[in-house]
Amino acid sequence: VFYSSAGTMLGLLGQYSYAAANLAIQALTDSIALQGQPATCIGWGHMSGAGSGMASDENLARHMIACGVDPIEMDDGPIYLEEALRLGVRQG
Repeated sequence: VFYSSAGTMLGLLGQYSYAAANLAIQALTDSIALQGQPATCIGWGHMSGAGSGMASDENLARHMIACGVDPIEMDDGPIYLEEALRLGVRQG
């Protein structure tokens, strides 16, 4: 299981290297899966309740909401991960 960011799809301004690194993780996930191995990459949005990171930047949080990416409650993260694994999602 790899963790990526929804920012990869949104092209977050000023975070090009961050987006590129997340895209590399997603490509690695695809490569592993194409070799027949289980692999999942979760592209998390901004986590609500986190003290730092994307959620602490109000401008970035508003941008993500405007792009249709609502905040994820920290307590809901494990539930979403469990469901993605149960469904066999490769990219989430």
